[in-house]
Amino acid sequence: MSNQKNLISESNATGSQSATPNQIYLLNCLEICTIIFRGFRSSENENECRAVLEDGLPALTSPSENSIQSLANIAATILDSLDNSCSQEEICFRLETDYVNLFVNNIKGITAPLYESCYTPGTARTMGEPALAMRDRLEQYGLKPSGDLATEPPDHLCIELEYLFVLLIQAWGSNDSSAEKKALRFGQEMLAWTKLFREKLSSSNSTNSGKFYLLSADFLVATLTEIISE
Repeated sequence: MSNQKNLISESNATGSQSATPNQIYLLNCLEICTIIFRGFRSSENENECRAVLEDGLPALTSPSENSIQSLANIAATILDSLDNSCSQEEICFRLETDYVNLFVNNIKGITAPLYESCYTPGTARTMGEPALAMRDRLEQYGLKPSGDLATEPPDHLCIELEYLFVLLIQAWGSNDSSAEKKALRFGQEMLAWTKLFREKLSSSNSTNSGKFYLLSADFLVATLTEIISE
């Protein structure tokens, strides 16, 4: 998929003309993770579920010299986890429902918060030190979250993914070694807390669509791991 609707606005990303095929594949993986964990709840995103299931994930599973096989296998497993006896409309409705239950509002408590601050040792609150650090990073780059993410704390998973995306575009697309160092450091930080996020999801009693998010977390962790080693 080539269009990330909520990519941070006012970004100076200029493209990925100099990136290798593997790097472009990893950028596409990041894009899919961002769309999935942003959710399909608003009218702005209502067509994105269909796009992810019909185009985004299948494109990442296609064997090619540009794909990374370990990631392609996980993408295929995500698709296989869905109940194909249901219509796509029903699948998307279930994904939306489980997204809310897992990440937004649940009488039993949120299974896996989407904020880095909630995984900081000794605290489980939002707007902790990671959020303040993330706010400073965005201000330094002159970036501003847009769309559904505009009202979220700055350490929301998808804002961090979009920030990493911008760094990697600058690093790989322009051969910027300084941006690459920043991206790798930030990717390592993200990997540490998203592993905890994934563990939280694994403890939930998942429906088939809930397993979609657990497998997507596996995909996220694997993508970050590949980026760090790139």
